[in-house]
Amino acid sequence: MNLNQVCKRILPAPVVTWIRHSRLRLWELSLSQANRFAKYYARPTSRGKVQIESQLMFNVHQVEKGLSHSNIRLGFGQRALRELSGHMQRLQQVDSSYASNPLYREALTVLGQYEQRHRESGFDLKPMHSLFPESIRNEISEIGSNQVIAQERTQSQQHTYRPEFFELVNNRHAVREFSQQQVTISELNEVVGVAVKSPSVCNRQSTRVHIILGNDKIQQALRIQGGLNGYPTPPALVLITADLRAFLGQNERNQGYVDGGLFAMTFLYGLEAKGLAACPLHTMFPASDSAKTRKLLNIPENEILIMFIAVGHFLDSVPVCRSKRYSADHITSVIDMSSESVS
Repeated sequence: MNLNQVCKRILPAPVVTWIRHSRLRLWELSLSQANRFAKYYARPTSRGKVQIESQLMFNVHQVEKGLSHSNIRLGFGQRALRELSGHMQRLQQVDSSYASNPLYREALTVLGQYEQRHRESGFDLKPMHSLFPESIRNEISEIGSNQVIAQERTQSQQHTYRPEFFELVNNRHAVREFSQQQVTISELNEVVGVAVKSPSVCNRQSTRVHIILGNDKIQQALRIQGGLNGYPTPPALVLITADLRAFLGQNERNQGYVDGGLFAMTFLYGLEAKGLAACPLHTMFPASDSAKTRKLLNIPENEILIMFIAVGHFLDSVPVCRSKRYSADHITSVIDMSSESVS
C-alpha cells in the first residue's frame, strides 16, 4: 500500500479532496515539471548533440525568415550568423559524422543562399565571412550555393478552396471500437510523414512518436491510462511526446505541449484521410502513473507525455459520441475592428 492509499484510508474524505486541489499540490507538480525542463533544455553552454542541434536550427530559421522577404534587407542577421558559426563548430566537436548531419547541411544550404542573394546585389560579404572559419566557408561554397531553400507559392495555391478538408474535419469522430484487422507500421509511418509538416516553434520539431503494437503492452499502457476501460484492445497505440532538448529557454517551458498538440491534430486528420479510425487519450497523469508509463514503454526522461492515440481500422458501423460543439460566435471575440466595417 503506497502513501496515497494510506492517506485515503486514514484521512476524512473532505481533507483528501482539499489536499488534491490545494495550491500546495499545484506547486509540487509545477516544481516537478520545472526540474525536468531545467535538466534537459538547450542552454547556451549545453554540450549535448541534440541541444546544440536545437540552437543551430533556431539560428538557421532566423536566417531563413530573413531570406523569405521579396526584397531582403542586405547585411541582416549578423548576430544569428555569429551564433550559427559557433553552433556549427560545436556540432563538429560532438558529432563525428557532422558532415552528413542533415541539420548541419541545412545550415550550409541557408548560408549558401545568404551569400548568393548578397553577391547578386553587389553587397560586401567580408563581414559575414569573418564570422566563419575557412573550413566552413569552403563547405558553404561547395555545398550551400548549389541548393535551393525555398519555393514560391502562387496566388492560385494560396486561394484554392478545398471543400474536402472541411468534410474530413466535420466527419472525424473519436472511435473506440475497431475491426480486428492489423494496423501496419507502413500505414502509420505514412501518416507520420504528413504530420511532420505541422508547425513548430522555429521549426525545431520537438515531437517524437512511439508506436506500440502487441496486445499485452497496449493493454498494460491503457490500464494505466484508464480512458478505454471496457472497450476491446485497439490494434495499435501511438504515444506522442515532446523532447525538452529542443527548447532554448525558460519561456519555452510549455512549448512542447503546443508543438505536440499541433502534431497530434495533424496526425489525427492524417489517420482519418488514410481511412483509419482513432481515439485521442490524455496523458495528464499523476506522477506515479507517469512513472509507470515511462517504465513500461521505455520513454526517456527528457521527453514529456503529450497524448496517446488508439488506432485501428473501421468497423462497418460503430457508435460515436455526438458531442455538442460551441458555435464560432460563442468562442470568438473581435479585438479591433476597422472603421470601414463599423456600421
